[in-house]
Amino acid sequence: MAIAGIPGADRASLSAIEHAAFAKVGGMPHVNLDTGLAAIAVRLATLTEPGATDAERARLHAHLNRKLRNAGQRAQALDHAQRAVDLYGELARADRGVHSRELAGALSALAIDLAHAGQRAEALERSQQAVDLYGELARADPEAHLPLLSEALGNHANRLADARRRAEALEVSERALGLIESLFEAATDPERYRGSLATALDNHANLLSEAGRHEEALDCSRRAADHYRMLGASDPAVSWPLLARLSHNDSIRHASAGDLTAAVADSALAAQNLIELAEINPSAHLPALAGALTAHTGHLWRFGLREEALVYSQRAVDAWDELADEDRRAHLPGLAAALRNHAVYLAQLGRQEQALDLSRGAIGLCEELVEADREAHLPDLARGLWAFALARTILDTDLDDALTAAARAARIYRDLAEHEPDEFTEDLLGGYALFADLLERRGLTGEASEFRLRTAKLRAKAAGAGPDGAEELERVFRAEAEAGHVPAMIDLGYLLAKAGRTEEAEPWYRRAAETGHRTAIALLAGLLGMTGRSAEAEPWLERSARAGDVTAMGLLGEWLARTGRGEEAEPWLRQAADAGGTDAMCDLGVLLEYTRRTEEAERYYRSAAEAGHLRAARLLGVLLYEAGRAEEAERFLRRAAEAGDAASMSNLGTLLYGSGRLPEAEQWYRRAVDAGFDRAMYDIAVLLERTRRTDEAEQWYRRAAETGHVAATAALATRLCESGRLQEAEPWLRRAAEAGNGGSMINLGLLLDRTGRSGEAESWLRRAVEAGEVQASGPLGSLLCEAGRLRDAEPWLRRAGDAGDVNAMMNMGFVLLHTGRRAEAEEWYRRAAAAGDKDAAKALRGPLFKAGRATGPGPRRRWGIRRPD
Repeated sequence: MAIAGIPGADRASLSAIEHAAFAKVGGMPHVNLDTGLAAIAVRLATLTEPGATDAERARLHAHLNRKLRNAGQRAQALDHAQRAVDLYGELARADRGVHSRELAGALSALAIDLAHAGQRAEALERSQQAVDLYGELARADPEAHLPLLSEALGNHANRLADARRRAEALEVSERALGLIESLFEAATDPERYRGSLATALDNHANLLSEAGRHEEALDCSRRAADHYRMLGASDPAVSWPLLARLSHNDSIRHASAGDLTAAVADSALAAQNLIELAEINPSAHLPALAGALTAHTGHLWRFGLREEALVYSQRAVDAWDELADEDRRAHLPGLAAALRNHAVYLAQLGRQEQALDLSRGAIGLCEELVEADREAHLPDLARGLWAFALARTILDTDLDDALTAAARAARIYRDLAEHEPDEFTEDLLGGYALFADLLERRGLTGEASEFRLRTAKLRAKAAGAGPDGAEELERVFRAEAEAGHVPAMIDLGYLLAKAGRTEEAEPWYRRAAETGHRTAIALLAGLLGMTGRSAEAEPWLERSARAGDVTAMGLLGEWLARTGRGEEAEPWLRQAADAGGTDAMCDLGVLLEYTRRTEEAERYYRSAAEAGHLRAARLLGVLLYEAGRAEEAERFLRRAAEAGDAASMSNLGTLLYGSGRLPEAEQWYRRAVDAGFDRAMYDIAVLLERTRRTDEAEQWYRRAAETGHVAATAALATRLCESGRLQEAEPWLRRAAEAGNGGSMINLGLLLDRTGRSGEAESWLRRAVEAGEVQASGPLGSLLCEAGRLRDAEPWLRRAGDAGDVNAMMNMGFVLLHTGRRAEAEEWYRRAAAAGDKDAAKALRGPLFKAGRATGPGPRRRWGIRRPD
C-alpha cells in the first residue's frame, strides 16, 4: 500500500482504503495487508491529530496500537497502547459512564504488549484491571459487553500462566471459553464470534496440555483449527498465520502426550509456514518462527535426527539473536534458552569449545535477566546453570566448575519448588540427579548417595506416595534392581540400610560390587565394617587395589586408617594420591594431620582442593583457621560452601561468627541446615541467643536437641530451668546427663534436690564429680551437710572452696564450727568475706562467734542452674 507514503494522499482516500480493508477482513490480521494498513493508520493519525479532542486522540492511539501490533511493530504498538490508556484514564475519571469501555479495551491491549516486552508483572496488573472493568460493564449490559469480557478473560489467563499461576489461569480460561461458546451458539450471526472462539480454544488447549490433560487439549486444538479454516475460507491469508501457530502449539501438545512422530510432523509444518510468513513480514512473524524453530529442534533431537536438529538449532539461535538486537528485553529469554539448548546439543556431539562458550554466554544472559526482574527470570538462570553443568559433565571436563554450577542450580530449584511445587518439582529432580552424579565423580560417594535418595523420595512424594514414600521407593528400586540396573541395586541397598535393614541391603550391595562399581564397593565395605566384619570388607578393596585400581587403593587406605592401621594405610593412600586420586589426597591429609604432620597434610589438602574436591577444601579451611590463617581459610570454606558442601557452610558460619560478621554467619548456618547438616541448628540457636532473639533461639535449641545434639539438649534444659519450667526441663536434663554432659548432671542434681529427691540428686552430683566437674563438689558437699553427714561433706566442700566457690567456703566454716575446729572455721569465713560474702563478714563480727560458741550461719544452698559452656 504505497499510497500511504504519497505526500498528496488525502485523509478521505486513506479512510476509504481502511474501511474497504475492514469490510474484507474485519479486525483480523492479514499477511498481505498488515504492513500497508499500519502505514495508512500512521499517516491518518498524522493528518488527524492536530486539532483533535482528547477522546479523538485516545481513539487514534488505540487504533494505531492494533494496526502496529498486527504488523509486528511491537515497540511502537506498546507506546501507543500506553498513550491510549493514559488518555482514556483521564477521560474516564471525568466521565466514567462514557469512557469505561474504551479504557478497558486499552488496558487489555496494553497487557498484551507489556507481556510481549517481558514486563510480566505490569502486564498481569493491567489485564486484571481490564477484567474488572469489563465485569462491571457486563453486569450492567451483558449483551454489549460479554464478548469483550470473554476476550479480556482469555488475555488474563495467559498473563496468569506467564506468572506461573497455572491453576488460576486454567480456571479463568475455562470461564472465557464458556462465555464465548455460549455467545457463539446463541448468536443469529455466529461469524462475528468465530475468531474469538478459535483463539479461546487455542489458548485453552495450551493450558490443558500444561496441566497434563492431553486428550482434552488436542480436542480443543482440533476445534480451533476448524474455526481458523472457516475464517480463511474466502481468503486463506487470514488463517495462514493462525494455522501456522496452531501447528507449532500442536507439536508441543503431541510431544507432551508422548506422540513424538506427530510432534515432529506438526513442528516441521509450523516451521515451514512461518519461514514463508517471516519472508513476507519479518517484524510480525519472526518471533513465532524463532519459537517454532526451537521446538522443532527439540523434537528432531529426541527423534534421533541429531545433525538435522543441530541445523535448526543454529537457525533458532540466529533468529532469537536478530530479535534481541531489535528488542533486548522482550527477546533475551528466548535467546538465552536457545543458546543453552544449542550448547547441550553441541556437547553431546563432542564439540567442546563451542559448547562451553555458548553455555557461558547463556548464563551471562540469564544473570542479566535476573538483574532486571529476579522473580520472573530466576528459573531461566537455574536452567542456564544446569545446562552448563550438563555440558561439562557430558564433555567430562572441569568438573569442579560443573559441580559449582549444579549446586547453584539445585539451590535455586529447591527455593522455587518450595513455593511452587507443581511448577518446579520436576526441575528440582533433574537438578538433584545431576548434582548427585557430579558428587560421585568428585569422590563424595556418601553425599551422592544421600542426594540420590533425596531425589527418589521427592519423586515418590510427587507421585502421591506420602511425605516419606519409602514403600513406593522400595518398589521402584527393587523392580529396576531385579532387572539388572546397577545404580538401582545401590539405591535399594542404601534405602534398606538407612531403614536399619542391613541384612537385606547387603546382597544388593554385593551384586553391585561384583560389577566393580566403586560406590557399591565402598558402601558394602562400610556396611560390613558397621556390622563388625572388618576382615570381610578388606578383600573387596584389596582385590581391586592390587590389580592397579587407583580408586580401590584410596578406598583400601581409607579403610585401613579408619580401622586404626595407619602405618598400613599410608603407603596405599600415597600411591593413590600420587596417581592423582583426590579422595586419597584428602584421606592422606587426614592421616598426616592426625599424626601431627600438618605441613604435609596441608599440601595434600591443597592439591585435592585445587582440583575441586569439596571435602578437601573444607578440611583445608578448618586446618588454616585453627592455625590462625582466617583469611585464607575463608576462601576455601566459601568455595566448598558455595558448591553445596553442607559441613563447609556450617564451618564458614563459624568463621564468620568468630570475626563478628553475624548476619552472614546466620545465613550460612541456615543454608547448612537446609542442606541437611543438622548440627548447624545448635549454631543458629547460639547466634540467636547472642543477638537476644531468645524465643527463636529456644525453638532452634529444641530442634537441635530432637536430633540428639547433646550441647543443644543441655542448653534447652538450662533455658527451661531458668524460666521456671522445671517439669518440662527434667527429661531434657536427664537426656543430656545420660549422654555424658557434666553441666547437665550438676543441674539435674540441683533440680532433684530442689524437688525433694535428695538420694537421686546425690547420685547425679557424684557422677558429675567423677566426670571431672569440679563445680559439682560444692552442691554435693552442701547436700551431704544438709543431711547431717558432715564428715562426708568436708572433702567435697574443701575441694570446691579451694576452687573459689564462696558458698562452699561458707559451708566449710559451718562444718568446722560444728566439729569443734573454730580457728580453721574462722579462716574459711575470712576467705569467704574476702571474696565479698556479706554473711561471712557478719558472722565473724557476731557475739556468739567471738564467744567461741559452735554457731554461725546454717548450711548454704545457693547454687543456681549452671549455664552451658
